[in-house]
Amino acid sequence: MQPIVRFNYGCDYTLKIPVSDDDGDVVRCRWSTKTPNDECGGVCETLSGSYLDESSCVLSYNATRSMGWYVVALQIEDFQESTDTTPFSSVSLQFMIFVDGLIAPCASRPVLPQNRYSN
Repeated sequence: MQPIVRFNYGCDYTLKIPVSDDDGDVVRCRWSTKTPNDECGGVCETLSGSYLDESSCVLSYNATRSMGWYVVALQIEDFQESTDTTPFSSVSLQFMIFVDGLIAPCASRPVLPQNRYSN
């Protein structure tokens, strides 16, 4: 996952979090929490108004609140069965969303910055 995702102000977005599990376990995403282990490192719940579909790991956001930087803190977890509540493992994922005021069509997808070191 790229560390920065750009959204245009005034648009609705759905962002698929890239997750996979090599041995076929059920993978879910959830918001990182402050307690009991401070998984989010002080950036809990910073993307107010967003929705995370935990089973499909899709983040939905309507970028109409305000422009600027937002930090997203998630946990990606794998389970043996879809009904299990205790994960085999839990991995943190943090990235930033920049809501930009540039005028662009809402049909455009979220922009992932180009790697300036690629050929």
